[in-house]
Formats: sequence, C-alpha cells, structure tokens
Amino acid sequence: MKQLFFYIFLFSIFIGCSVSSKKSTYNKSYFTYKKNRIKTSSVNNGKAIIYMKMNYVNKNMSKNPTFIKVNCEKLRTDTDSYEIIYDQIPETDFRLNISSLGCFTIDTNPIKLKENDSIVYNFYFAENDIPIIDCEH
Repeated sequence: MKQLFFYIFLFSIFIGCSVSSKKSTYNKSYFTYKKNRIKTSSVNNGKAIIYMKMNYVNKNMSKNPTFIKVNCEKLRTDTDSYEIIYDQIPETDFRLNISSLGCFTIDTNPIKLKENDSIVYNFYFAENDIPIIDCEH
C-alpha cells in the first residue's frame, strides 16, 4: 500500500505545473532546475521535495564524493543523486552550494520554497583546470 502512495506521489510530481531554467555559473560548471507544483494528496500534503542529480561535463571524469551545503547544513553523498524532503517549509530562502573534488563549485540562486513545491536540479561539474601553485620553491 505504501508503494502505491509513493508511485502516486511521484506521478503527481510529473503532472504538476513546471518552470524550467538553465543557469550558468562564474566558471565552466552549470546547472538546470525545474520547479514543479505537486498536486496535493494525503501523502505529500504540505511537503517540499528537492531532488539533485550530479553529472560531469567531461564524461570520462571519475565520480568523486559530492559535498552539498544547504543553507547552513553540510551534507556529503557518494552517489550521483540526492533527495531532501521538507515536512516543514524553511522560513529562509533555499540555497545550495555544491562541490565535487577536482571540479568547480556551483552556487544556486536563492529560491523561496512553498508547500507542495518540487524542485529538480541537474548539476554539471566541470573539471577545475586551474594549476595549483607550488609554494615550496
């Protein structure tokens, strides 16, 4: 029965209204996001869901741990996707700072979360090719 509610919940995410946007950063990395309105059901009433997918611009790069800073909370994931579910919507704007070893950092713009919001982020990490300065000479 729980699986049925879960699938109904996911289906409602894809049916909701959406706005899509691609954002570049100050470096070679970039991200896209799509903000959806989830249709209210008994399973998701009043919740907000943030889904993140980590990708690499250079497909040959090895996958590294990803460090996620959500407002002031720090998280780490070794997978290429991550999900945050808010039962209570934070009063402050939602902002992400994403970094992966050997890649440029990505900062998102602040977003005000509302009840029944679903945001899907796709992050595209570019390799940090800035040489490290050797200070021992």
